[in-house]
Amino acid sequence: MNENADRRVRAQRERFATELGDALHCAETDTGLLAVLALRIDRYAEYCSTFGPDVGQSLLAAIAERIGTTIETNDIVVPCGTTLFVVLHAIAQDAVVPRAARILEAIAQPLLLTNLPTLRPVANGGLSIYPCDGRSASALIDCACAALVRAEQSGPNALER
Repeated sequence: MNENADRRVRAQRERFATELGDALHCAETDTGLLAVLALRIDRYAEYCSTFGPDVGQSLLAAIAERIGTTIETNDIVVPCGTTLFVVLHAIAQDAVVPRAARILEAIAQPLLLTNLPTLRPVANGGLSIYPCDGRSASALIDCACAALVRAEQSGPNALER
């Protein structure tokens, strides 16, 4: 990764941490649950090396749009490099996994991008839940990322907490 890309990813992660901090403040005052879902697209690097970085960016944009259709209006989606973070607001504990699974299902639908063969993106997800898995933005992000690593070891389309 070049220096500009490193800076961009840091800026995106800082933006996400700020937005997550705001969401945590709301969850604290509303005594609600909040979930952080870290997503990574399988074979993303392969798509970029085969079809070019612009296709990789188009793929991420299309996936972010798909995620946007499956989440609630107050939820947040933020790209950070090749990882997408989703914050699910005011969610019941028993609804976290089904909502995250719906997001993974939406991502896995065939995708048509101009002048390319049909892509079949698959993602893995790692979940953390406030306050069970952490009370700070950094703790929740770290927990979701650790769960993502476990999901990636489990195989495609896996979800771990």
